[in-house]
Amino acid sequence: MCFAWLRVIRGPNILAQEGIKTTLDSRKGYKFSELSYAVIGACHDVQHQLGVHCMEVDYQRALETALSKLGLSWEREVHIPIAYDGIVVTRRRVDYVIRGQSGELIMETKAASEIRPEDVEQCVLYLHQGGYCPLPAG
Repeated sequence: MCFAWLRVIRGPNILAQEGIKTTLDSRKGYKFSELSYAVIGACHDVQHQLGVHCMEVDYQRALETALSKLGLSWEREVHIPIAYDGIVVTRRRVDYVIRGQSGELIMETKAASEIRPEDVEQCVLYLHQGGYCPLPAG
């Protein structure tokens, strides 16, 4: 089981400019905001306690408890409008929008042994179309 989650909506250099602490490093040297670090910890705790053979909905229910225990606010199944030429043509639902004092992040959960390229593409679509993160030019 793994969680496909994506970064705080504002980039790390913007976070630093706004005075938001980003000095929480992973063992591989990646820098995370306090919110990202807390959510990753909650995901690890859920996976550790439930093991690897549960359904996605089971992990999600446990994660909601873990996030609430950390004092984080969250919304499930948040609609993201998908637009073409400024006209909304459909809507998709991101599993979670999680908010803390240092910002917010979106998270997709997957009960799978690995994150597939299409899972990443799904999250990038949500970030871009939801107005959370513009796509780089090119």
